[in-house]
Amino acid sequence: MGTKSCVILRGVAGTNWKEELEKQWEKFSKYQEMVPLWQAPTLTDPEKSDLESLPEHWDRKNNLAWIGSGILRRLALLHTSVNSCTVSAWITGDEWIFELDGAPRVPLNHDLFIHRLSDPTWGLGLKVDSHYCYCHSPEYGNMYQCTYYLHPDHNGSGTLQFRFRYGALVNVKETRRTLADVNASTDWLARVLPERSDDPKGGEA
Repeated sequence: MGTKSCVILRGVAGTNWKEELEKQWEKFSKYQEMVPLWQAPTLTDPEKSDLESLPEHWDRKNNLAWIGSGILRRLALLHTSVNSCTVSAWITGDEWIFELDGAPRVPLNHDLFIHRLSDPTWGLGLKVDSHYCYCHSPEYGNMYQCTYYLHPDHNGSGTLQFRFRYGALVNVKETRRTLADVNASTDWLARVLPERSDDPKGGEA
């Protein structure tokens, strides 16, 4: 992106991260092919071998680096502009795919998220290529997915796919408790995971 930035990860208050990292290091170091990389100052031999044997694969991934950088700089949008409680992502070919899951009967509000992400001034330099929305299709009941495909509005490579999954995939009680345990904002929890006694997957926390 041409500028420097950083991401701060907040963990559970009172956690001894030095001790936790040492435990993870000991755990994975028992397996030669699973040694953590955070103490390696340069590329390891397995990494170099992988880069040399799969150059086209890594070229495609490197071409998506600008998207990853841009998403990290706008990570707050996942907290402020959409009502999803869990997010997962992966790369397939030259496409970055995100799945955002929302609780039953909570509107995902994906239009606001897509609008802000693709804003011509503050957004990521993307525009919506196509989308499929079922928010106003009652025949799909309490579980459906709205999908948006975005591509660069410049000469950059790579595309983004957002899958907003609504409904029964989320266990409200369990997910709410897990997020509360790591000191998630109570206002945010009330918005994306409201306590409902009639929820089919958890009810009140």
